[in-house]
Amino acid sequence: MEQLRITPKNTYWGHALAWYADYTAGGDADPHIAKMDFLAKYGMKAYGSSPKEIDALEPAARDKVFQALSDRDMHIILHASINHVDGEYDEMDRFSENQIALLEKYVKPCRSDIVTCCAANHRYDRKWPWDERIKRFSRALSPIAAACYEMGAPFSIENHADYFVSDLLEIIRETPRLYIFLDTANALHIGEHPVRACEDAAPYVVGTHFKDHAMVKGEKPPLHYEIRGCALGDGDAELKRQYEIIFDRSPFRDKLVMLFELFAPEDKSLKPLDCFEKSVAFVRGLQDAYESRCMK
Repeated sequence: MEQLRITPKNTYWGHALAWYADYTAGGDADPHIAKMDFLAKYGMKAYGSSPKEIDALEPAARDKVFQALSDRDMHIILHASINHVDGEYDEMDRFSENQIALLEKYVKPCRSDIVTCCAANHRYDRKWPWDERIKRFSRALSPIAAACYEMGAPFSIENHADYFVSDLLEIIRETPRLYIFLDTANALHIGEHPVRACEDAAPYVVGTHFKDHAMVKGEKPPLHYEIRGCALGDGDAELKRQYEIIFDRSPFRDKLVMLFELFAPEDKSLKPLDCFEKSVAFVRGLQDAYESRCMK
């Protein structure tokens, strides 16, 4: 069975979001422990959850998960909510305080090395003028970013097919201690070139959803494209080039959190587990090639 390496230094791999039942069929009855056991077979160290989901667990179940994380050297990467960016300012401040309280409670026992979030709106919703939009993001995110930095878990915003990376950089310039969690395929959804978006994001990247999509010309007018799931390396996100850019240019390249996000092909040409294993082999090839290049 092909395994990913923890390299360089403290960078590690994991899996986030879409989870197929095939992965953990027959595994532990606790879904968190079943995930850990499955991922460990491939040299992976992390998966994603939210502080709200962790908080909803019964205390005994939560303690069991925390102990399993420690025993297996696993990490839960916490995804915070920023649904308050459209609220009233007093409401925004209270929401930020609540998020910080949850994160302070769970970052350490979850062993979350970074905290991620997604924008609660999108750049084309026309709700706010651009200057007001940036101001609101900065107000909502600044206290959380400062608190996460103090916890040793940098706060990052994902390009979630809602804003251009260049938009997120404007928010970052107004928000100290905020970074980027780069989804390597989401640029395709919003009309960005994925490699150019990666080049712009790289100096701020603390982690990724390492994802690929296949772009197919749609049949219905007007001209459009359909986005389809695929194994890593089989799509149009140019992952080999993005991998090199991230590891060449990210100031966090020795401690990145790299999470697969996989959608098996809808035509069932690859079963989910086969898609996962093909993706692991592809990334292991990227690791080997990059290491060989660096040794020259």
